[in-house]
Amino acid sequence: MHAAMAGVEEYGVFGVFIGIFDLTAAGISAAILFAFLVAIIFKPRS
Repeated sequence: MHAAMAGVEEYGVFGVFIGIFDLTAAGISAAILFAFLVAIIFKPRS
């Protein structure tokens, strides 16, 4: 919610979408990075 409000202050009405996408992009990138690291560390059993 804070990212959306900060986006509104900086970009206006479209800042709501920019702020939300900025926040979710960081979360998705972190999830992909951690999944990659876990895949490297733990090998499948077959």
